[in-house]
Amino acid sequence: MEELPIQPKVYSQPEEKPKEIIFEPNQGPQTDFLSAGEREVLYGGSAGGGKSYAMLADPVRYFGNPNFRGLLVRRTTEELRELIFKSQELYPKVYPKIKWSERKMQWTAPSGARLWMSYLDRDEDVLRYQGLAFSWIGFDELTQWPTPYAWNYICLLYTSPS
Repeated sequence: MEELPIQPKVYSQPEEKPKEIIFEPNQGPQTDFLSAGEREVLYGGSAGGGKSYAMLADPVRYFGNPNFRGLLVRRTTEELRELIFKSQELYPKVYPKIKWSERKMQWTAPSGARLWMSYLDRDEDVLRYQGLAFSWIGFDELTQWPTPYAWNYICLLYTSPS
């Protein structure tokens, strides 16, 4: 039997290297949350289901928009600290030139997009945001607040993304 010569593969485009997957949502509620188109989305479930990580991942889709202004809140600084640590692992992998300001508690993407990370320990804490507008607002562990005051006030600061 005659052997055929091995033909080299010819590509019209250079082969792309497989890209590292930095984050892939879990199938089910985490995927549903991240793909929801509604303005307000509540996502509950047991501990360890990926709710907080989904909350960190969600605003990343807007970091390329220079008009993006986001606010991610927890009830206490101790709870917020864990989110900050996780964001410091995730965000620089997605946007290598993103900058974290400890003083401002704020991420600034290369585009100029900003994400503030804060706590609302007392109802009066919402007044720190008086006069500001946000195109994305996330409450991590909303059920930790004893009254709906913080939610109601902060939601008034929402403005449609441009």
